[in-house]
Amino acid sequence: MNDTNDLHLEFYEECISFTEKDLEQFAEVSGDFNPLHMNEEFAISQGFPTRIVHGALMISKVSGIIASQFPGPGTIIGSIEWKFILPVHINQDLILNFTLARFGPRKGILELRVFNESGAIVQESKIVLFFSR
Repeated sequence: MNDTNDLHLEFYEECISFTEKDLEQFAEVSGDFNPLHMNEEFAISQGFPTRIVHGALMISKVSGIIASQFPGPGTIIGSIEWKFILPVHINQDLILNFTLARFGPRKGILELRVFNESGAIVQESKIVLFFSR
């Protein structure tokens, strides 16, 4: 880590949701056909109001945002710490709040909080990022 004089913060927010088609396509690619993700009746029988979104699908979505929007092209993930606090459901409106602490030109730590429509935190993450030259 460089001298703290190099530290600066950046913020980004995005609203997302996942559709039935998103879950189907992700299951095809990942091979994760867990009935909690794929079968409405099964998910309800397990106490959920509807099917739940794959955790890895959320991570993939965030990876796409990192690579294309914030901080953007040339950024790669060094490590991820992720907490799944509450389930995420199909067609649920989510707000992703990103805070990026940059330490010099090549490294940063991104903190993410994901909120549901009620304002509850459903997921949190701490991601070490490396930036291209």
